[in-house]
Amino acid sequence: EDLVLMIPDNNQFFLGAASLCSPSNWSLTDKFNKSLLNLHEDVPSYEKEIGSRVDNFFTKLPSDRIFQRFNWSIYDNPSLFQPKKSKSDVPRRSDLKVNDAGDKLFIRVERQTIRRLPISHAVIFTVRVHVYPLPSIKDDLNNLTDLRLAIENLPKRMKRYKALDQIEKPILGWLEERIVKLG
Repeated sequence: EDLVLMIPDNNQFFLGAASLCSPSNWSLTDKFNKSLLNLHEDVPSYEKEIGSRVDNFFTKLPSDRIFQRFNWSIYDNPSLFQPKKSKSDVPRRSDLKVNDAGDKLFIRVERQTIRRLPISHAVIFTVRVHVYPLPSIKDDLNNLTDLRLAIENLPKRMKRYKALDQIEKPILGWLEERIVKLG
C-alpha cells in the first residue's frame, strides 16, 4: 500500500513524505513538495471544478474519521509499479482489437483513504491498488454496463488524461459484445 504524507502550511497541503510502491503513472520525484493543486495540475478541470473543494476538505478533515474513495482506469499491463511523468503521456496498445481486448486489458482500481493526524494535522493519504483482468467481469451484466457507461460518459479531456482515448473503441466493442451476449 502506498503512503503519502501531506503537510499543512497556510491552509494548503504539500506532499512532504511518501512510500510509493504502486504508482499509477506518476512520479514521486516530480510530485514531491508540491501542493494539492500542483499535484493535480495535469488533471482536467481540477483547478476550476474541484481544487478549492478538495483544499477545503483537507483543511476541515476531522482527526477521528477515515474517509475512502475509489479511482479506476484501464491498463494494458498488470504490473503494480508503473511510474511515469504524466498519465496523458502513457502509450497504450495500438494493435488492440475488439476480439482481443479481454486478453490484453486490466482494470486497475485504487482504494484511497484519507485521515488527519491529530497532533501534526498532517494528512495521511493511502492508496491500495488492485488489478483485475478485464475478463473477470465478463459474466457480470451490471459491471459490464457500469464500465461501458463510465467510459462513454467521461469527457474527452479525461479520457486523454487516463489514456483511455487510445483504447476506447476496442474496449467499448468488447464490453458491448458481452452485454449483448448476457442481455
